[in-house]
Amino acid sequence: MQTLYTVVSSENESDSYRMKPDEYKKILQTHFSQTLDLLVYLTYFLTEVCRYAETYAHRRAGKHITTYEDLHINTKISGNKTLWRILEDVSLKEALLKTKPQLKCDNELVKRVYLSLAETPEYKGASEATPQQRQTKTTAITSRNLYESLL
Repeated sequence: MQTLYTVVSSENESDSYRMKPDEYKKILQTHFSQTLDLLVYLTYFLTEVCRYAETYAHRRAGKHITTYEDLHINTKISGNKTLWRILEDVSLKEALLKTKPQLKCDNELVKRVYLSLAETPEYKGASEATPQQRQTKTTAITSRNLYESLL
């Protein structure tokens, strides 16, 4: 929006202050590129939150003295069909190689988001639902909680 405003306002300026059309294209392309990078990062982050369920379960089960809860962590979100379709997407794989969001990803934030997701009643109740209901619920819950925690 700022770029469009700049274009419109510069039309009223004198010739010495006007930007060249190529400069507008470069600015717009930069903004589109940044938007794509953000989308790739958020997609990567969402998949990492889902995959963290297995890591968390493995750590809890590896404790010296385990409890029933330690051995029975709900990891169904990490096997979510939608998650695996996203991860297997060829264009996403190319974008991940290009932008390298894993270098920007904060593992502590992934952990905090997963733990807050795991505490929600919707996530806890997802294990009692039928497989079809679970698939729909888990995808919706993950997206909503991720969005809320990022705000």
